[in-house]
Amino acid sequence: MNLEISTKIEEHLHAFRLFSEDKIFSSCRLVHYIGVDRPNAIDIPIREVEREISGCLAEGFLIGWLYNKSRLFLWVQEPGFPIPPFEKVIEEEALVDIDSLLREAGFTDGA
Repeated sequence: MNLEISTKIEEHLHAFRLFSEDKIFSSCRLVHYIGVDRPNAIDIPIREVEREISGCLAEGFLIGWLYNKSRLFLWVQEPGFPIPPFEKVIEEEALVDIDSLLREAGFTDGA
């Protein structure tokens, strides 16, 4: 791993530790966006959070976190795409409603 990536990982881990030092997490949800479409999401053990942060950064993804009702959310996004708003992460919603855009443009699903 090159120095730039190692430094980025250490900076993010330090920021996460500062963020989490006064919080108790009941669970963690990793919400992975691939562009603006609906994300994939999984529960991960709290003990694996720092490993997930490091791994995502090493793969070149953007990553951040938020705290809601004792639950930790990690969001992951592809480079070059918008950072998901907290509300979208918590609800695991797409950044853009493609189906709605298609309907507004006059396309239907054929049903």
